[in-house]
Amino acid sequence: MASEEITVYATSPSPNGYIFVSKGNSYITRNCRLETKAARRNLYVVKDDKSKILLGIRCPRFVFFKVKKKDKETAAARSKIVIQKDSRLTTNARAILALKFPRIPQEDVDRVIKHAFRRGSGRIGRCQVIEEETKVVRAVYAHIRHKHTKYDELLKQTENAHKRSGSESRKVARDCVAPQIKSVLRSWGYEIPRGSTTIDENRNSSAGRRNFVNDSS
Repeated sequence: MASEEITVYATSPSPNGYIFVSKGNSYITRNCRLETKAARRNLYVVKDDKSKILLGIRCPRFVFFKVKKKDKETAAARSKIVIQKDSRLTTNARAILALKFPRIPQEDVDRVIKHAFRRGSGRIGRCQVIEEETKVVRAVYAHIRHKHTKYDELLKQTENAHKRSGSESRKVARDCVAPQIKSVLRSWGYEIPRGSTTIDENRNSSAGRRNFVNDSS
């Protein structure tokens, strides 16, 4: 009998021999799902009765305790791998920053790395489907916009004065600070592509919409 994933709600009774596993630990959730399927047992996806928000899963108790034991045994090794991966990511980003922005102040380098490449942030530096150079350029663009212009102030003024939608307000504010951003980019030694009107103009394309992640507006 093949394993099935069945969606249930929190108030529904749990099958005998099953245990609820709250979402939050991706390693445990992922492996409980895989082990349950390997055991040819059904897995139950649990949602809140009212909000329909995902709460976790229900899997066989023996599966959960097997995965929990493995999680504890491999935690140190997995943590080391994560640290090494993050180190390579930030090292590569710093190298690209030095190449593309040769006159960028060290303080700004550190801020770009800390903000855009922080694990779990969901920001541009963590996106896995955009090439490294593009991620770095977009991260610098966002950093300049928020730290070296009055973008955030303009955004609030636009939203309050014209009652525009969030996307409309962002476009107006971005257009206003575009000259300042280009000026800073040039002062940092960045060669703006000929014919480009905005550094992150590709985010408006279909590919950009699919691939782009949060850069804090």
